[in-house]
Amino acid sequence: MIFLSEEGSIRTILNDTGVAADVMGLAPGDHHTSNLDILKSRTFENNLLLFIITGIITESEHYRPLMEEIDAVLGLIGENMKKGNE
Repeated sequence: MIFLSEEGSIRTILNDTGVAADVMGLAPGDHHTSNLDILKSRTFENNLLLFIITGIITESEHYRPLMEEIDAVLGLIGENMKKGNE
């Protein structure tokens, strides 16, 4: 993970988003480290694009077909319940 390098600061992200204080109960840090160089890096861009591509593929190849199967099973259960009540 690129933010685990010496150049990056996960704490800055947590502070800036409010997660450090609101979720983790951490006091604001004394030192603010900029992540701007990381955000401009090709490594970050490549990692982000791979993350986005993985998410898109996972949705289209796994979650959508899974949802279709779940809907089909629920439809069959509903039909059987109607037949059982007749």
